[in-house]
Amino acid sequence: MNPALRAFEHTPVPITALPTATSLGLDEVERLEAVCLLRPGLCEFGRHSVRFAQYCGVLCIGERILEILPKIDRTDRTDRTDRGTADAAPAHDMLLRMLRVVHDLPSPPLGSGSHDLIRSPLIELFAGRFLAETMRLVKAGLLKSYVSRAENSATLRGRIDWPRHLRANAGRQDRAWCEFDELTHDVAVNRILVLALLHLRDWLVAPTSIRLWHELMAAFDGIAPARRDEIERLCLDRQSRRYAAALKWARWIIEGLSPSLRAGAATAPALLFDMNRLFERYVAIKLARQAPPGWAVECQHDDRHLARVLVGEQGSSPAYRLKPDLLVRRADRIVMIADTKWKRLERDRYGRVRPSTDDMYQLNAYATAFQECGELVLIYPCFDGLAADTLETTMRYELAGSSGSQSRRVHVAAVDLMDEVLRVRIGSSGDVLRRLAA
Repeated sequence: MNPALRAFEHTPVPITALPTATSLGLDEVERLEAVCLLRPGLCEFGRHSVRFAQYCGVLCIGERILEILPKIDRTDRTDRTDRGTADAAPAHDMLLRMLRVVHDLPSPPLGSGSHDLIRSPLIELFAGRFLAETMRLVKAGLLKSYVSRAENSATLRGRIDWPRHLRANAGRQDRAWCEFDELTHDVAVNRILVLALLHLRDWLVAPTSIRLWHELMAAFDGIAPARRDEIERLCLDRQSRRYAAALKWARWIIEGLSPSLRAGAATAPALLFDMNRLFERYVAIKLARQAPPGWAVECQHDDRHLARVLVGEQGSSPAYRLKPDLLVRRADRIVMIADTKWKRLERDRYGRVRPSTDDMYQLNAYATAFQECGELVLIYPCFDGLAADTLETTMRYELAGSSGSQSRRVHVAAVDLMDEVLRVRIGSSGDVLRRLAA
């Protein structure tokens, strides 16, 4: 397998006639353009470079894997391969940490020291999690189930299918068409894991992963790979629920490493994650887990509108539905409205952070619609030692026609993604967020 090409979000990757260790070849760019038709906004094409947006993960681009990582430092390092490799360690760690929380995946059972994170491509880390989860199932005992079978057998089993037997075995006494139930490992959940293992075969490099792959294939010997319709129809029951984490990785691997992608088909891969959505869900889950009793964190609350359309002389209908990312309640009272922003905060000359105009306009709409709530927060990721000398930033909306007591405070917060507990690293960010993310 050719080595993976590593890129960072919002950072340009050069385009050259032939692929190199740090650039995309023309054939790879054509495949990338085909994927962009189904995944709009994945990247922007320039004359001599490609700049990736907020999607992170892995993507097949022919004979190579392209891995796109979160950009967590402030410098462009596209011409420094050694530095880009070093930056991959915390980026890998952060992305995997967020995926574990949002998609309810277990903590990594394999070693995840910085040395391994620096040297391993992202597909190898994804594969390691899947292989380890699958090996855990093998050691605990693979699921078995009774499956109905029919065959022209020399031994009587179950019951004879007389119409079929008479058609196939007229005049023969050594054979009988039998229908019977057989207890077997060849069931849908195991077949899906086999299909994912086969997709991984060409992309593993680390000797540990290759050895584990061979051990698993031996454990699944005699089990056929799944068909597409089996994956789509699968529903887990009480017995198969322990397969949930492994099957989640398996589905991502099957979609992201599909052979049709390597052949150039325009299939949108499932191993790319929208960091805006991932960050929003990560913050919501963490705050909900840390919330005191009697508090609740809601996502995408959508029962308010910004305006009403006048209908006739007295009637009206709601328009411009508002969906704040996070809404925090204490009992029945809304105590905080928050929007998460997967963006890099910048400091002004006074050492304060300044959200963009669009971010402030959006929060102003929430302040207008949720006038019973006086605390609004913009939540950003904290990268790159930004918290060291940054001053707290709090602003105030003056609502038209309101007194000073009716003004709305806007707090700007940056949260640490490298800790098990979600903590505010910039600003006190108001009483509510301070209590939820101490």
